[in-house]
Amino acid sequence: MTAGRRCALLAWVFTLSACASAPLAPAPVLPTPAAWQTGGSESVVPDAAGEFWMRFGNAALLALLQQAAAANPDLLIATQRLRLGRDAELEAGALQQPSLSLNAGPVDSAAVAVRDRSGRNPTIYRLGLNASYELDFWGRVSGLVSSAEAESMARGYDLETARILLATQVAQHFFDIAEADEQRGLLQQRSVLAEQRLALETARQDAGRIDRQPVAAAQQALGLLQAQQREWQRQRQRSEWRLALLCGQLPEGYSIGPQALRGIVQPTVPAGLPSTLLQRRPDLRAAAARLQAAQAQIGVARAEQFPQFRLTAELGLATDLLHRALSGSVGLFGIGPEISLPLYDGGARAARLDARQREAEIALLEYRKAGLAAFSDVEQALQARQAAVEQQQALLATQARQQAELKAAVEQLLAGRKSRLDMLAAEDAQLESAQQAIRNTRAQLDSALALHAALGGSWQAVPPLVAVPSKTVGASP
Repeated sequence: MTAGRRCALLAWVFTLSACASAPLAPAPVLPTPAAWQTGGSESVVPDAAGEFWMRFGNAALLALLQQAAAANPDLLIATQRLRLGRDAELEAGALQQPSLSLNAGPVDSAAVAVRDRSGRNPTIYRLGLNASYELDFWGRVSGLVSSAEAESMARGYDLETARILLATQVAQHFFDIAEADEQRGLLQQRSVLAEQRLALETARQDAGRIDRQPVAAAQQALGLLQAQQREWQRQRQRSEWRLALLCGQLPEGYSIGPQALRGIVQPTVPAGLPSTLLQRRPDLRAAAARLQAAQAQIGVARAEQFPQFRLTAELGLATDLLHRALSGSVGLFGIGPEISLPLYDGGARAARLDARQREAEIALLEYRKAGLAAFSDVEQALQARQAAVEQQQALLATQARQQAELKAAVEQLLAGRKSRLDMLAAEDAQLESAQQAIRNTRAQLDSALALHAALGGSWQAVPPLVAVPSKTVGASP
């Protein structure tokens, strides 16, 4: 074959190899409801990255978020896994390039029937460059590349999911501490009132005006309030320990200063449409990417059922003595195709193809499951937020009524129509209502966190889910 024909043949082979595959279809569209069951906004308010956390108006929370982002072990692990995915992507991409190697060493002269004048087989040494390139007729190599790219994308989305989860956990534990400080302060005030009530009831018993039962009730109420203070203190300490671990520090010596839950600003959280939800949540994007990676692996397993072609070339020298390498050596040059035809493997390739198809089916189910979970998360967060807002309105009405009753009780006490015990009861009821308001404030903050995470960690719209470039078998050039 002439050099011109050989070049033409190689050009045709490369063209056919490049056109032997086509991109995969995008991830299937998940079913979406027309609207949320719980009322929500039908628009998305633009929100720059990190702006949500600034809306709480708390510098201590922002500092904790920065510490956790820099030193959290789970986040560092997810970062390293992303780097591993990118390394695998580069490794797979290298398969699309020719490989070049340098070989040197003795050659078995008996196998090539080379003899010197004495009739003995001399030792022949060989030095040369070998090049090899796989002709991707069936899309095996391109499928490996597409699968690695999709998996790398999925790990990037996993990292974003880990960031959202970490920030949410840090905020929750910070709110735990702030709530504990507020509750302990109110409980301490109620304990003071309980001590005064116990002193009054004891004086009345000593005067013979009442029996033992009111005194025992007052002692029990005081003990319950003191026990609640200790429990809130333990909860605060546990939250500090968890925050330390999230920030990559040892719990010993880690401390958070006093916080006020009512001083934290309630962020205004809009609810997006289901279509925008799918575009934002990184866990859904990761599931879609893994589905496409599994589909690409099906193409790889199918391509392994066919013969594999490689184009090989060699350039080098061969001689029987090292000192004659330049003067008496023989030049070696060759180029040509190499074929590997699978004949029998006990059903391993068929089983591998079946396994890849099963993996793709599992990935599709996980993608749909993630979509259903996403909608459920948003619905639950919206319902919790609506319930907290309604409860807040009821609490405001209750507090206004109790304030009026307390004012009236003071006037009646001064007029001699109310006792000091009645005043203590009114003040305690007002403090108990304040505790309920603290719990409701915490519920609103938690619902904001849940909705923020359910919508993908941002109110800002992002590009829609796209198909990962991949290859399949059977497309024409």
